[in-house]
Amino acid sequence: MKKLFITFIAAIAFSISAFASQYVTYNNFSQFYTLAQTLGKQYGPQNVLLVYDIDCTLLTAKQQLGSDIWFNWQAGLSSTDPNSKYLVSKDFNQMLQYQIILNYFYPLYPTESNMPQLFAQLQNQGFKNLILSARGSAWEQLTEQQMKNAGFDVQKNEISNGFTGTYMPYNLNNISVSGLTAQDASTAKLKNPRAVAFEDGIFYGSGQNKGIMLKTLLAKVGQQYKAVIFIDDTQANTDNMWAIYQNDPTVNMNCVRYSYDDSLKAAFAAEDKTQVYNQWLQFQQMEQNVFGNTTVPVTGE
Repeated sequence: MKKLFITFIAAIAFSISAFASQYVTYNNFSQFYTLAQTLGKQYGPQNVLLVYDIDCTLLTAKQQLGSDIWFNWQAGLSSTDPNSKYLVSKDFNQMLQYQIILNYFYPLYPTESNMPQLFAQLQNQGFKNLILSARGSAWEQLTEQQMKNAGFDVQKNEISNGFTGTYMPYNLNNISVSGLTAQDASTAKLKNPRAVAFEDGIFYGSGQNKGIMLKTLLAKVGQQYKAVIFIDDTQANTDNMWAIYQNDPTVNMNCVRYSYDDSLKAAFAAEDKTQVYNQWLQFQQMEQNVFGNTTVPVTGE
């Protein structure tokens, strides 16, 4: 009888832990799809929110110049080697503007060819979806076109129609209004926010803590979900999400660090940068020939 009781307790413990919040690394989107099916069976698809990053997660560039990997390299140079000849600008906002312009020339593609189909299947099954990007509001029109061109209908089953224009995600003097706690503020070391935007299923977080951004957005749209799956290629983003949600008893949070593009990142980091630098020089020459200058107007994010 005692042995039977212990077995019964162990079974209960397993059933609880099997669906507890978790932080995992997946190399293929099919694993994310399978996890969504599991949580959908437990909670009902309508109670599960699927949160997607864009760059090197849903979309990847086949070229280097202007890609997310290239931009992260540039951002690293600006802090570690600001006098490098490879640095396109010491002004961070101007660097952002250059990346936006370059992205108008170069198309992005689904990171895995079956992603749009699996994404649509999850929508058709009733899962809610949110695109949670580190991009700023200046990317809005371009981002919508890139997603559409790659085969993603992000407006279907979105959590809200969004809002017109930009807004501040929180006020440091009254964070509770935005759904945050003092512990959230301490964990994220909150500073004054930058303006964000949310429209047509895509949230533009301007490089801010994604755990904080998700929490404030859900509070703003008045939505709650029993389970969330967040997928992002950047570990800092999944770390931040996990730090905010790992002890939240109201939601089953599943942080997925998506590693599919890791080999692409490693290859770029290891290779000589002469070719991509020469491409940049050619782009500058085109600017000079066509527009008579090699600078772009800078607008803050």
